[in-house]
Amino acid sequence: MPPLIARIVADKAEHGLFDYDDMLQLVWRALRGPRKDELAARLRTRTPWVMIDEFQDTDPVQWNIFRSVWMHPDARGLTIVGDPKQAIYSFRGADVATYAAAREEMLRAGAVRVPLAVNRRSTEPLVAAVNQILIGNFAMPMLDRGITYDEPVEASGDVACDDVRPPVTVFVLQSSGRGQLEANRAALAGAIGESIEALRAAPPRWSIRGVTPDFALGQVMVLTRTNRDSTEIAAALRTRGLPCALVEPEKLFDTREASELAAVLATIAAPRDRSARMRALRTRFFDVPWGELMQVVDAPDHHPLIARIFDWAQLASRRAYETLFRRIVEDSRFAERALVLGGGERAVTNTWHLIELLLAPSCRGRAAICTSWWSSCGAGSPTTPGIPTSATSSAETDADAVRILTIHKAKGLEAPYVPLSVAPPASQVAGPPAARWCGRAVVVGRPTTRRRSCSRTRSRPRTSASPTSR
Repeated sequence: MPPLIARIVADKAEHGLFDYDDMLQLVWRALRGPRKDELAARLRTRTPWVMIDEFQDTDPVQWNIFRSVWMHPDARGLTIVGDPKQAIYSFRGADVATYAAAREEMLRAGAVRVPLAVNRRSTEPLVAAVNQILIGNFAMPMLDRGITYDEPVEASGDVACDDVRPPVTVFVLQSSGRGQLEANRAALAGAIGESIEALRAAPPRWSIRGVTPDFALGQVMVLTRTNRDSTEIAAALRTRGLPCALVEPEKLFDTREASELAAVLATIAAPRDRSARMRALRTRFFDVPWGELMQVVDAPDHHPLIARIFDWAQLASRRAYETLFRRIVEDSRFAERALVLGGGERAVTNTWHLIELLLAPSCRGRAAICTSWWSSCGAGSPTTPGIPTSATSSAETDADAVRILTIHKAKGLEAPYVPLSVAPPASQVAGPPAARWCGRAVVVGRPTTRRRSCSRTRSRPRTSASPTSR
């Protein structure tokens, strides 16, 4: 490891590169250097008041920078806001002990502690249930590392629901041990799909501040441990006819699947455009070898591949978009090609996600999908698709589709219905394969004689501390 680290350091120095840790360390070294007072004063002048949210994910270097600059008589105000129960970034250096130490140091310096003890996002039964889980008991503590939950939050009453089912329920996977991981995953995905179908068939009525929204699949957010889990859950839900929206770190419209679908749409819009035809024929929807490409590009209209393009163009001209996209995927045998040529399940999932996003605006307004959709979303051209993050988020939010994302990606988000898919390795559970679903929140764990619950929610007491300002 030391030689590897030394090589990385040398490469960064040679190319003038900095990573995030480098930037923090450079600032911290400067604040300990000969001009530290001048630098700190300039930072305080530029930013007199500072409020740092999610402080439980701060590391010691960051706190040293903050305290050196703003724990100073000339600072106008420093506020930290955090909840140690939400410390989830230890894998990248965050240290919840830093939060505790910073809080105590600020209190000793005269800061005012302000508990944020009212939850405005959840129903009263859900808040009470999660409070009980977090408080735990001596034999089965929920929290560790000295984290306590001494001031349980209360529900504001802004959110109400007429559902008579328990607000937090447990889904337990049981397996015979090693080798049952795939059975566990399949059982979990199946149970989540069944629960969403039941929810859509008989949705409870809920309201927020007196407004009662109609049920939509977009109100369901499935949380997973990894991107692979997200892809598998999406595939399982799609087989049930449940539209999904994968919310991933990468930009969906920057993927290979988006570029290839754009190329196919471009040639459907202009089937006699030789350049567009050439680009489309090299995608996995056709996979024409380079040696045969020019012959097929210039082939007559009755050539099987060229005739297919004209058939698709006829569907587009009639604005039969649902049929068009189904034919594109089925006629080209895209799924089989993706498995052989690269991308696998992720390619298929991305493609169907793109199609769902395309269908949403086109079905509402019957717009000319092949010619106007890409440009209306901000794409530069059909061969280089790419849309702003805001447009991606809007499309995903507007579509009536189940949102699927990792727990880390979901931090700060909220949804009325949240299945939690975090299947453990098969070696961590014992017993015959089984799946039990009993409500709206999902927990996966080792089967025991006593059920243990867990639900990720935003019902959290957070502490805001601020030193007395001058």
